[in-house]
Amino acid sequence: MTSLPLEIVAGMRSGQLDVSIYCGDSKEKVVGQTQVRWNLRADSETYAAWLRAGLTRTLSVPITAAPKYLKVVVYDRQSDRVGSKTVTLK
Repeated sequence: MTSLPLEIVAGMRSGQLDVSIYCGDSKEKVVGQTQVRWNLRADSETYAAWLRAGLTRTLSVPITAAPKYLKVVVYDRQSDRVGSKTVTLK
């Protein structure tokens, strides 16, 4: 989170993240997906907590079959940077 620049607007840290989640089966076929835009807004205390502990959110993804893989892609429009993480589900 330390590398996520958030603008200061009216004394609050503000920004947007585009988040996409893809679930894949054992053959890596997409069996579920969702996209959301998070509008972030935090006072200095909340922003400091995000830097210390990270920013957590919970999303539900509708699926059509049991997933084996999960991929999360996060895009920051302000800095034009993208990050992703893929995990294998048990």
